[in-house]
Amino acid sequence: MAYKRKTRDVWRFYVNYGAGWEHEHTDVTRAEMKENRKQYRENCAYPVRIKRVRERIEPDSALACEFCEYTASDDESLRKHYDWHNEQNDQKESEAK
Repeated sequence: MAYKRKTRDVWRFYVNYGAGWEHEHTDVTRAEMKENRKQYRENCAYPVRIKRVRERIEPDSALACEFCEYTASDDESLRKHYDWHNEQNDQKESEAK
């Protein structure tokens, strides 16, 4: 049986509005973090700090694929994963013909 992670890496944005660092939002992927970092630097007049942290994956809150052991962090990721399954099935059907 393959190892299943109990944590996931996320990037947390902290902004200092003058009263200390406050958690603004969390990005799940590095690509999202880079895009949001660029937008914050262009639009935010306050200091921004980004920290990569690990957060525990809660089994009840995780979105699981019904065809394999994949768990997604949000609906969009799960939808993309199902699209991948559909593409694989379409390829198998076209090869069988």
